[in-house]
Amino acid sequence: VCLDREYTFKDGTEYKSVVSGLDHVALIRPDNSLWMFGDNTKGQLGIGESRNSYNAPIKIMEDVKAVKTKRYTTTVIKNDGSMWGFGNLISYTPKKLADNVIDADSTNGYIAYIDSKGIVYIEPSRGGEKQKIAESGKEVYIFLNSQLCSGFVTCNKRTGSFSEIKELYGKVPDLFVLVRHNDDSVIQYNVKID
Repeated sequence: VCLDREYTFKDGTEYKSVVSGLDHVALIRPDNSLWMFGDNTKGQLGIGESRNSYNAPIKIMEDVKAVKTKRYTTTVIKNDGSMWGFGNLISYTPKKLADNVIDADSTNGYIAYIDSKGIVYIEPSRGGEKQKIAESGKEVYIFLNSQLCSGFVTCNKRTGSFSEIKELYGKVPDLFVLVRHNDDSVIQYNVKID
């Protein structure tokens, strides 16, 4: 931990949202500002450098509606519907990735998002061809095949192991995309990437 300055979390400080990746934390304050601290080895704090870590919250962005974190990435939706990302294979500073987005998530090299019409897409985080996954989505989570059993479901027989998935699908897909649809059903989409 980098102890570049002393910081004490004050009792009574209000936050609208607190989200944690494996080693970093994102906080949205009532004024919609995004503050982050923790590991930054892959730029997941969005501060423009890959310094190991920060032990005190740093203000990153304003006008933030929602944030999701993964081990080395952070995905942000601003109040104007723009999607921003930073971290591994995206950028060391906040990078605008799309407009008219209602929800998004990222993992090393890929972004899944839902546009304002409810269409769910996946695309490489550094740009490239997007792939339509589903329709009528309202919430999305994306995982590499080594990150099973996260998001809004727990492990079960269908996603319990690679051998069971291989038996079920004939191969292990590279990405798993979990989508909560408008009817509140949650469906796992298995995506093979080239």
